[in-house]
Amino acid sequence: MHLSLKEAWTRILDDARREIPEKDFKAWVEPAKPVSLDGDRLAIGVPDEFAVQWNEAKNSNLFSRLAERA
Repeated sequence: MHLSLKEAWTRILDDARREIPEKDFKAWVEPAKPVSLDGDRLAIGVPDEFAVQWNEAKNSNLFSRLAERA
Protein backbone atom coordinates (compact mmCIF):
# COMPACT_ATOMS: atom_id res chain seq x y z
CA MET A 1 0.00 0.00 0.00
CA HIS A 2 1.37 3.41 -0.96
CA LEU A 3 0.61 6.28 1.35
CA SER A 4 0.34 9.91 0.42
CA LEU A 5 2.79 12.35 1.94
CA LYS A 6 0.15 13.54 4.40
CA GLU A 7 -0.84 10.00 5.40
CA ALA A 8 2.77 8.94 5.95
CA TRP A 9 3.53 12.04 8.03
CA THR A 10 0.38 11.56 10.14
CA ARG A 11 1.42 7.98 10.96
CA ILE A 12 4.94 9.09 11.83
CA LEU A 13 3.65 11.86 14.10
CA ASP A 14 1.23 9.51 15.85
CA ASP A 15 4.03 7.06 16.59
CA ALA A 16 6.57 9.76 17.50
CA ARG A 17 4.15 11.30 20.01
CA ARG A 18 4.30 8.04 21.97
CA GLU A 19 8.11 8.00 22.05
CA ILE A 20 9.13 11.64 22.49
CA PRO A 21 8.42 13.57 25.70
CA GLU A 22 5.43 15.87 25.15
CA LYS A 23 7.42 19.05 25.80
CA ASP A 24 10.03 18.11 23.17
CA PHE A 25 7.37 16.91 20.75
CA LYS A 26 5.51 20.22 20.89
CA ALA A 27 8.69 22.30 20.60
CA TRP A 28 10.62 20.38 17.93
CA VAL A 29 8.45 17.87 16.10
CA GLU A 30 5.00 19.45 15.89
CA PRO A 31 6.25 22.52 13.95
CA ALA A 32 7.86 20.28 11.31
CA LYS A 33 5.97 19.85 8.07
CA PRO A 34 6.35 17.21 5.37
CA VAL A 35 7.88 18.60 2.20
CA SER A 36 8.26 15.64 -0.12
CA LEU A 37 8.11 11.88 -0.31
CA ASP A 38 10.36 10.43 -3.00
CA GLY A 39 10.38 6.66 -2.94
CA ASP A 40 11.56 5.83 0.55
CA ARG A 41 12.93 9.30 1.31
CA LEU A 42 10.81 11.69 3.35
CA ALA A 43 11.92 15.33 3.57
CA ILE A 44 10.56 17.52 6.33
CA GLY A 45 10.78 21.27 6.77
CA VAL A 46 11.37 22.98 10.09
CA PRO A 47 11.23 26.65 11.11
CA ASP A 48 14.97 27.34 11.48
CA GLU A 49 18.49 25.94 11.45
CA PHE A 50 18.44 25.25 15.19
CA ALA A 51 15.38 23.02 14.72
CA VAL A 52 17.22 21.20 11.92
CA GLN A 53 20.18 20.54 14.20
CA TRP A 54 17.98 19.51 17.13
CA ASN A 55 15.92 17.05 15.10
CA GLU A 56 18.99 15.61 13.37
CA ALA A 57 20.74 15.11 16.71
CA LYS A 58 17.79 13.89 18.74
CA ASN A 59 15.21 12.43 16.37
CA SER A 60 16.75 11.39 13.05
CA ASN A 61 17.05 7.70 13.98
CA LEU A 62 13.51 7.69 15.35
CA PHE A 63 12.13 9.38 12.22
CA SER A 64 13.97 6.89 10.01
CA ARG A 65 12.57 3.93 11.94
CA LEU A 66 9.04 5.31 12.00
CA ALA A 67 9.17 6.24 8.31
CA GLU A 68 10.10 2.66 7.42
CA ARG A 69 7.06 1.40 9.36
CA ALA A 70 4.74 3.98 7.79
